[in-house]
Amino acid sequence: MKKFLKLIYNLVKYPASLIFFKTPLKKILISYMKNYRSIKNRGLLFKFISKLFWEEYYNKLDLKEKDRIRDLTLSFGEGKLWASQYYKEKLRTFDDLKKIKIGSMTKFDCNIIYTKIFNYIEDLLKTFDHKNIYLLQIGSSSGRDLNFFRNYFPKINFISTDINDEILNFQKKNYNYPNFKFFKLYAKNIKECIKHFDIYEKKKIIFSIGSAQYFSPVELDIFFNAISKLNDVEFFLDEPISINFLNQNKHSSHRHDISYNHKYDEYAEKNELIIVKKKITFPFDKKNLDHLDTCNYFLQCRSNNS
Repeated sequence: MKKFLKLIYNLVKYPASLIFFKTPLKKILISYMKNYRSIKNRGLLFKFISKLFWEEYYNKLDLKEKDRIRDLTLSFGEGKLWASQYYKEKLRTFDDLKKIKIGSMTKFDCNIIYTKIFNYIEDLLKTFDHKNIYLLQIGSSSGRDLNFFRNYFPKINFISTDINDEILNFQKKNYNYPNFKFFKLYAKNIKECIKHFDIYEKKKIIFSIGSAQYFSPVELDIFFNAISKLNDVEFFLDEPISINFLNQNKHSSHRHDISYNHKYDEYAEKNELIIVKKKITFPFDKKNLDHLDTCNYFLQCRSNNS
């Protein structure tokens, strides 16, 4: 069946592209696809239009236009909707992580970033005062991840960043703590955040869970380079990527919709970051056919100045 559908798609994608992308229908389609996360009717027609849009149009745009469309998908209520959906997930303790399933694994075993950051902060507190430790998340969405760590380390400092005001405003209503700060930020401009809070000389833990996949290759490279120039930084990353991509001779590739596959360790090495640990987990099996090609990519690295 999949081979048949692929054949049909390849036969009609070129005439369909002319109709959708070379006529006034293009503006209508862009407006429609900016709400792709909240579209409920996801039948064959939606899947066809979505595949056509992301692969035959979006993927061929220049980076500036890609960024514009990416940002649209988190505006006009979509950002708040996305954040509120994740906010509903019960994520307060390690026991919660052990109850949440990711394919055939628990979130605790699949997303080892939570354990790694927890252990790292515990070790830091043996030599650093709470007030000198800053935990900063790139693309914090619901704020659940930062609040998870706050439940264990309530006295350290937390900085929540995202590219969208409505996401940050959603968080501000739910995390009203004096040591929980917010900053609108594109990851490549991470130095602006460091400067704003004047934490050059503080111990900084920066992490991304499911957000770095939305960086273009250029943006990811700039971001890693910026981290490499900072003092006292430990960086943690946990992102989904395609298993098939792992065997390709590429640093990055388009994954689907606004997301990419990246070999994050290669970007880290290129920018002279010290890799502490890399681990790939494979949570999906034949019972999860829709995600069978997806694995989780964990990376921990630090700047040479740490």
